[in-house]
Amino acid sequence: MHFQLPAKRAAYNRVVADFPVALSDAVRRFRKTFPEFRSIIPTYLYHSLGLRDGGSDYLDAGKRHVMLFGADMIAEYHSDESLQPFLAHELYHLEHGRHFSDCDQFWCAIWQEGLAVDAAATMTPRATDRQLLLDTPKPIRPKTDARWKDALCFAAAHFDDTDGTAVVKALQMGGNPPNELPDRFGYYVGYRIAQAANMKPIHLSRLDNKSARPVVRSSLIKLMNNAEARCPLPAVDAVITQQSPNPV
Repeated sequence: MHFQLPAKRAAYNRVVADFPVALSDAVRRFRKTFPEFRSIIPTYLYHSLGLRDGGSDYLDAGKRHVMLFGADMIAEYHSDESLQPFLAHELYHLEHGRHFSDCDQFWCAIWQEGLAVDAAATMTPRATDRQLLLDTPKPIRPKTDARWKDALCFAAAHFDDTDGTAVVKALQMGGNPPNELPDRFGYYVGYRIAQAANMKPIHLSRLDNKSARPVVRSSLIKLMNNAEARCPLPAVDAVITQQSPNPV
């Protein structure tokens, strides 16, 4: 069974005991940047059986939207200086969800995750890639930088894809990304896109889906031009659909 070892059980118990104070402190810090923040869904701490450290999900056949924090995986990944940036990352998703809805297109997923990384970086002076969750399962930045044109061209080619395949390849561990890109490289691409937008996180968080798409597209093209990535650009206009929640 998961967490049979006493040391891991002790780490799990510490998370359970300390999490309420850590979350309260994270919310207090978060409101310094996002003063209107209010959680719009219930939050639960549970044993995820190795499934997740945090993220929203839908329960009761999609009827209830909740935020779930996995105490077991927090103990595994965030028993260090990464805990507060991790909580800021997840709180940002709640803040962003007040204005931006899950949508089916690939760009939506990398935008959501990239903005969360950018927000955590903004609220964590001199943040390391460890604190920004850009080191799991292995360091993402150096391997993505080494294949940067491929990463940008992947994002451009799949910008409006809706079948979920590109999301898996770019954002999920074990997603089998192309061209020797690392697992979860899409988090770093999304982060760079957010930075290229050259707007404060609070302003980016308030863009709805229709307003966000041209910002994401123009930021991606800026990065492509800077990298001299010679591949087709995303379409200027495209339909935005919202049939199912983001699977990440």
